Amino acid sequence: MATDGNDSTRTLVAVSFNMHGYNQGFPTAEELVKNFKPDVFMFQEHWLTPANLRLFQKQFTDYFAFGSSAMSSSVASGMLHGRPFGGVMTPISNNLRKYTETIYDNLYFTK
Repeated sequence: MATDGNDSTRTLVAVSFNMHGYNQGFPTAEELVKNFKPDVFMFQEHWLTPANLRLFQKQFTDYFAFGSSAMSSSVASGMLHGRPFGGVMTPISNNLRKYTETIYDNLYFTK
């Protein structure tokens, strides 16, 4: 439970989801937003390269996101080959933005 300072409480809804790749997991993530309107998402295994991390901001406009790509070193070492892997992203509802502080921002998330 979270309090808003006026002695009222509300439940914080958090969803953890293994995407098994952004393209494969995105339709389910959209359904989770529509049905549960979570305050916080914890996505694993999105498989995106650093340049594509902004897809979360583009597709989930009611959320601000932070996370990372596990593909950074693979992209830096040359042409990609093999199966993509890893990555985490945590979109948080814009309604909670006033209660958060950004400690580190990365150019991948600039609009």
